[in-house]
Parts: sequence; C-alpha cells; structure tokens
Amino acid sequence: MNLSSYIESDFCVQHMVNVLYRHYAADWHFDHSWRPHCALYYIKDGVLGIRSGDREYRIRPNSIALLDRGINMYAYCSEVGSSGTLDVYMISFYSGTLFSDVGLPPVLCDQNSYLPQFEEAHTCWNGQPVAYRIRTRAMLENILASLIADAAAAEGMHASSGKLEKLLAYIHTHYKEQITTEDMCRVANYSPSHIRRIFSSEFGMPPLKYVNKVRIRRACELLLDDNTPICRIAEAVGFDNAPYFSRTFREIMHMTPGEYRRTAANQNVRAQNPDGEADNR
Repeated sequence: MNLSSYIESDFCVQHMVNVLYRHYAADWHFDHSWRPHCALYYIKDGVLGIRSGDREYRIRPNSIALLDRGINMYAYCSEVGSSGTLDVYMISFYSGTLFSDVGLPPVLCDQNSYLPQFEEAHTCWNGQPVAYRIRTRAMLENILASLIADAAAAEGMHASSGKLEKLLAYIHTHYKEQITTEDMCRVANYSPSHIRRIFSSEFGMPPLKYVNKVRIRRACELLLDDNTPICRIAEAVGFDNAPYFSRTFREIMHMTPGEYRRTAANQNVRAQNPDGEADNR
C-alpha cells in the first residue's frame, strides 16, 4: 500500500447485495465464472480454499478474504472446523473501487477483532429494521475503513502533506468542471512538472487521468439509476463528449457504461445472493 492509496481510499459502496452466515459441509464448492461485485469473507471456523487464476489460497480461522469484482474464482471447503463444518460470514456489495486499487492484499490473517462487526452486520441484515440496508452499508464502510487504516499503520504510513490533501480535496469537489493542470498548480502552488511527478510517483498516472478516474467512480453510482440517459451521466461527471466518456469508462472499468448498468440491474433482479443459494432473510 502506498501513500496515495491511503489518502484516497474511498470504496463508494453503491449497493449492498447480501450479508450471509453459512455452515458449509466438507464437500461444498462453488465456481464463479465472473463476479460483478466485491465481497468480504470472514472465516470463523474451518479452512476456506480459493483458486483465482494461477493463485490458490487456504484461508484459516480469524482471517478475512477480500475478493474483487471481475475475477474468476473457485471456492471450496478445504477443511472443516471443530463443529464439522466450514463456518463463514460473507458481505457482498457493488463498488467502483477494487481492493487492489488501495493496496490491500487478498487475505488478511489474525483478524479476530473484526468478528463482532461481521456478526452485527449479519444480525441487522436479517432482522431488517428500518433502513437496514443503509445501516449495514455503514457497518461495511466502517469495516473497510478499519482494514485500510490497520494496513497503513502496519506499514508505518503517515498522513500526506497538507498541499497534496488540499489538491485531492479540490479534485473530488470540482470533478464536474473542466479541471486543467494549471488549475491544480494554482491550488497546490506547484509547478506543472512537479504536479506530474507527484501524480506519477503517488498514483502511477498523469494528473488528468486521475481526474477521469474520480469521474468514472461517480458515474458508476449514477448508472444504477435506469432512468438517467448515459449521455446525461457523462455530462454530470464532467465529460462533454459521450464517446470519450464511453472510451474512458471502458478503459477504467473494463466494460462499457451500458454493460455496467445491465450487470447491476440483472444482479438486483435476482435473489440478491452471490452464491446462488436461497436468500435466508
């Protein structure tokens, strides 16, 4: 995790899909060809096996698996726990941000302090009190914020300079406008060459590409509304050219705006269960 990841960590949780607690048998397995959502797995007892690409993980008790959307995944019960089952909490959600974008590893071990938060989210989701989706989303955001802060602290990271924080705040506030490198120089009191060096070292991209990334994140939220034309969404997030918006969206999200909208809509129509099981709410 680098400094920029810590500063701009914002998962923009757009929609909660499900909060589950499952007791899986020894022969349980599930094959995901393509995940349209992110997910957190907390292993309470037993060992969860996950194969993704050429990597395989055996995730032991009190560990958290962080699964990005868009990955091919084969999950299975690698080892049952003391009760004879694999006991797992799972929170799945839509987000424009990937765990890998903010430098988080796929597996975090020795995370037993997070168990009460997963239990609380599951209780709220299944009890369905007033505004339970908003409540569970807030719980999820607290978990994500804690995971990011813990990871940053473990690597000895500190807060960014005031100038960089001010510049990032400006971008996230004015992304709807036509921001130029000169605007950034004026806000941070840096030269154009220094601005480019900062964004290259901290974010791995030119400054204007970072601005577009912020715009696309916001576009992902707006695309969840089927009634808003895509051309209007492009304008709302600062693009005055719809084809350019579509090209930029595809470059960052690896799908077109229309495909993203259809994927989200299709997932919402289903039983809201990413494991293909009956919703236990």
